[in-house]
Amino acid sequence: MSTKLANPKMTGFVLILSAFMCSADSMTLQPIIDLLATEVFPEYGYATCSMIMTVSALALAIISIAAGALTKIGKKRLLLIGSALFTIGGCAGVLINNIYYIIATRLVEGLGAGLVLTISMMLIPSLFEDQGEVDKLMGMNGVMTSIFAMLIGFTSGYLALANWKLPFAYYLVGIVILLLQIKYVPADSTQSQEEAAPASHISRSGVIHAVDTFIYGTVTTFFFVCISGVVMELGIGNSAAAGTITTFDTIGSMLIGFAFAQIFGKLKGYTPAALYFLMAIGAFLMLQSSTLVFACAASFIFGMGYNSYFSYFLAKVSIISDDASLDANMSLCNGIYYLGMFVASFAVQAVGNIFNNTSTVFAFRFMLICLIILGVFHLIMAVTKKGEIIKK
Repeated sequence: MSTKLANPKMTGFVLILSAFMCSADSMTLQPIIDLLATEVFPEYGYATCSMIMTVSALALAIISIAAGALTKIGKKRLLLIGSALFTIGGCAGVLINNIYYIIATRLVEGLGAGLVLTISMMLIPSLFEDQGEVDKLMGMNGVMTSIFAMLIGFTSGYLALANWKLPFAYYLVGIVILLLQIKYVPADSTQSQEEAAPASHISRSGVIHAVDTFIYGTVTTFFFVCISGVVMELGIGNSAAAGTITTFDTIGSMLIGFAFAQIFGKLKGYTPAALYFLMAIGAFLMLQSSTLVFACAASFIFGMGYNSYFSYFLAKVSIISDDASLDANMSLCNGIYYLGMFVASFAVQAVGNIFNNTSTVFAFRFMLICLIILGVFHLIMAVTKKGEIIKK
């Protein structure tokens, strides 16, 4: 661990605690979308109300791609600015009743979340010299995100039953994180100066992988956009039940995260196909659910596949990139993933319009078909590439 830090353990803790910015961004509001669509803003429809959750992903995508160029003003400054935007934009929902103003503040919150998420990940390797410590912190980032998402997703549904505005108050935690960042993240002037290097460029393989990442982000976000509506339509429960179900998605994500390296090492090229099929199994079981327990089990299975694929697409970037393209490809794919999340709301609405069926259960079935198709496609690609290797 680097000796240039006065309190390296607290610095590392604060940086991974900043992963809260990512988890709270969607999990806080995910369980209450159906409540907003049916009771708070019924005149706007489900797809429009779901934008309250997903619109921040648009801002997050844009700022993630641009963050590299913005670091000239200082990484700590950007981190603090991001925390301030996250807190102000997130908490604003407590005071606002107009849906368009809420969506606007969610854009502000997304900008903040994107800055914090991206900059905190940049700071870890620049502040910690030992590669083993860096790897450990990167791994703990995923665990921290899952823990926060689990706690927030479980409780926000219950809070919404008392008042739909209460889940927005979770963003007040941003104040605590901001104060910790001020105290424990070293000032920009004390950070080591990096050697000048040529600007990173996006490679052709990076663009191809970004397309795959966009499809993954769009299709899988159907699950999170539709889950509260599916829970209501299937008669499983209310927003509290939806919060409980999404918690099990996060538990599955967290547990499988510890074993991802082993899974990827064994499955290799077959990894994406296997994970899409795993998500398809979870989605299929969700549609068969009639009880909360069964739905939680289905969500757990979906979460295992979903989180592993998220880890897969990030790991794949380092495999397809050289030193000159790694940073640019990583920024592109990370930003494109969140862009896919944003597009999902419009995709759900488009599916309803095309097939003249606005049921969230129908949209969920459409997602299931897409997951199966994507699984088959990646399976064919894996078999084809293996055959090419054998011939060579």
